[in-house]
Amino acid sequence: MCWAAKRQTTKVEDRAYSLLGILGVNMPSIYGIDGIAFEDLQHKIITKSDDQTLFSWYHACMPAENVKMEDVVSISGLIRNDDDGTPPFNTTGLLASSPSHYVKSYEISAEDFRKNYVDRIREFTYRSCFSIDNNYILIPLPVKHMVGKVWKAVLRCSFEPPDGHERQCPLVIYLKEIDHLRYVWVHLQVAPNEWELKEDGVQICDVPGIPGSLDRLSDAELQLQGYVLREIDMLA
Repeated sequence: MCWAAKRQTTKVEDRAYSLLGILGVNMPSIYGIDGIAFEDLQHKIITKSDDQTLFSWYHACMPAENVKMEDVVSISGLIRNDDDGTPPFNTTGLLASSPSHYVKSYEISAEDFRKNYVDRIREFTYRSCFSIDNNYILIPLPVKHMVGKVWKAVLRCSFEPPDGHERQCPLVIYLKEIDHLRYVWVHLQVAPNEWELKEDGVQICDVPGIPGSLDRLSDAELQLQGYVLREIDMLA
């Protein structure tokens, strides 16, 4: 997906259709549906792949105060109810609305992820695959409760390539529970100097590792202490 992040096409739908051959996906080319074409492409990918780099993208939220997610989740007063109207973060589903939001990341093999991380905390047999049904993605993730309805989850992908020497450090995202075992993705707003304004007016984060949407698992958490393995429903 990172290859297509800066690719420009005459028609919006062709940003999705130009990836069909590369991804080995078959789907009809329908025009006049704009971003729905990319949404449909991601649904097709999920039916044939368990590669979680599909979820390594940044949310194009408006920049705000430069505050780290660790600070937010440690101060319960900043986690507000939905009816408060002034949360310090935006929420989305797990799928991107455009290829422009993707950053370069690499899959961690299911075997390495199980051996280096999941085997330390699993409570039942780990399966690497995920599925989509009724606009929810059923996916097994190591998760850790932070505060209120906010959780931290570990993805099976990394900013580091699998070079065979060093262990890849997984990426983490933050979730908000909206119902029992149903979650949305929490995106922290970040400072203006960490964003790049594209020609189409969409602001895209261009700095890997900031906690706007994705972050690296910290060294202190590599043992996944406090995490549990859960199969959860993520809003697509």
